[in-house]
Amino acid sequence: MPKPRQGRLAICLDAPEDMRQRWTGEAAQAVARALGLEAEICDPSAATEGAEARLLPLIGPDASYGAATEQEWRGLLATFSDIWAASEAYEEVTLFAGIGGGFRAGLYEAALGDRACLRSTALAAADIPTLGGEHAELARLYVLCHRAERVLDLTERAHAKPERANPAFLLHYAASKLSALRGAEPVEVWDAATRRLALLVAGYARVLELAHDLGAPQRLALYLCEVAHLLLDAGAAAQDRGEKAICPRVIDACEVVFCSGFAIVGTKALDENHLKSEASAKSSDKRSIDLRIKNEAFDGRTPI
Repeated sequence: MPKPRQGRLAICLDAPEDMRQRWTGEAAQAVARALGLEAEICDPSAATEGAEARLLPLIGPDASYGAATEQEWRGLLATFSDIWAASEAYEEVTLFAGIGGGFRAGLYEAALGDRACLRSTALAAADIPTLGGEHAELARLYVLCHRAERVLDLTERAHAKPERANPAFLLHYAASKLSALRGAEPVEVWDAATRRLALLVAGYARVLELAHDLGAPQRLALYLCEVAHLLLDAGAAAQDRGEKAICPRVIDACEVVFCSGFAIVGTKALDENHLKSEASAKSSDKRSIDLRIKNEAFDGRTPI
């Protein structure tokens, strides 16, 4: 785990009702707390003269960040007022905003100056239907497993498809295989697949730091997906050698990464028995989350 940090982080959302912004903000809050920081998602603030005075010189036909329509100006001022208010009490501020809608990269940082450390991340649109229970949890995980600039559409239940291309399903499946892949005794000589996996999980602390420093909690989820892929590859390599297990020290490290990482992105790993029982449930069962897949589909090198 990384060396604990000190300080306070405010997280601002320019559209608090947007689920992608909300989920990303909550993940950023969890990353910051894992690093030892105090972190809160701030409520919207009223526009202030102080915020307007800092922003106004930067917007206009001849200004650094160009002209804005009246609607765009109101939106920019509302968002910067939230940042301005947060900077009064917090040393760090992270903003999540929607791509478009007048958002201009670097504008808020220029207006804020050295009053606080500001990170701004623009998120592409995501069409997310109203969901509940495990579907909502899988949708959240699916969204966080994609880069900020990727437009997402969950109306066709992409988050619930039981296939390796679905990062939400992949992560749960890989985590469920940890116990089965743990060897009884430590192995001194590792194959190439195990070495790649070990090197990747050794970088977990640095990934957390980057996710925070760049205002990009999706980096953590993408990293977990990479760990899942390499874990399954290492398991397949062991099968190719006529073995069934991986060095327990490497599996223990994977377990720590999955346990911590899953908690930060807001989910809990499902064990293999749960996956099997869900896979055998009737398709009409709303809790089955479409996990009807043969377990061997992910085993070995079977293509999906």
